[in-house]
Amino acid sequence: MPQLKELLASVDPAVLRPCLGTVGLQLIPLLKEIESSFRLGLPIDELKRRLWDKARAERML
Repeated sequence: MPQLKELLASVDPAVLRPCLGTVGLQLIPLLKEIESSFRLGLPIDELKRRLWDKARAERML
């Protein structure tokens, strides 16, 4: 966990813009766990679908 906090604090989110789909897909398991614990109503399936679409487009560039 300290490594994740350190990474998030050291990276400018704008730098991730070209690869948000790929990065976002890596966050899906964490988002699922957050949804399971807090029942926030996150549209996990929709997020995953849109992130896959974005990640595919990123690979084509």
